[in-house]
Amino acid sequence: IANKRVAVFGTGSVANTRALFALDAGAFVRLITPEIDSERLHSSLRELVKSGKVEHVEATKLSASLIADIAVVFVTDLGEEIAVYDLLKASHSLGIPVNIANRRDLSDFTLMSTYSGATGLQIAVSTNGVADRVATSLLKEIVRKLPDGLEAQLGDIARFNEVAKKAEAARLDAVRSLDARFSDAGAQLKTLSAKDIPASPRSDNGCGDASDLSAAATIAQTPALCCSSAASISDPSETAAAADFR
Repeated sequence: IANKRVAVFGTGSVANTRALFALDAGAFVRLITPEIDSERLHSSLRELVKSGKVEHVEATKLSASLIADIAVVFVTDLGEEIAVYDLLKASHSLGIPVNIANRRDLSDFTLMSTYSGATGLQIAVSTNGVADRVATSLLKEIVRKLPDGLEAQLGDIARFNEVAKKAEAARLDAVRSLDARFSDAGAQLKTLSAKDIPASPRSDNGCGDASDLSAAATIAQTPALCCSSAASISDPSETAAAADFR
């Protein structure tokens, strides 16, 4: 019912409960009552009307304009001016669901008595419309027996969960960032062709790439091979002379 208009028929504490429920759900509330002295309204309802949070309409008879723009109807007491069955007939003809307090047989849906704590604790009790006041009494008894400090503990848990969520979100952002960087680098490597790879630079000793180094190594071995060959083909007389000299 968030951002929708809800009609509440009644003046007492149950009407006040329905109005507060609808406001908490984000609905716009129209309070419909007989023409009465405002002092007969529940004190909380008077404050809601005075502050402008609730629209107040006094009606002595039911007309289509009262509920034409309504999404849900809550009935707590109608007084003698508007008959329940007339309201049901008008609502159903417009496709509007109706809840009538303590009349499950006439209601399209039922509500639970609820308690909402400051830190997110919510407790609900229902008798399926059989006895709303019994459900309310049971709820009060349950709330009265809640452990001391429970709300504070729930507050600590809520704050811890917020910190954990932020830390997890930061971790996921970091992982996504790294994935994106690696993906970009991989794409750049794939688009790099063989002709784009530069030749190996020449070293300071004049040697170039691997083929140049291999050729240089071959040349370096040549004098040794020549000396060895020269020794093997030297004149025998020169060898003997060298031996006499020793």
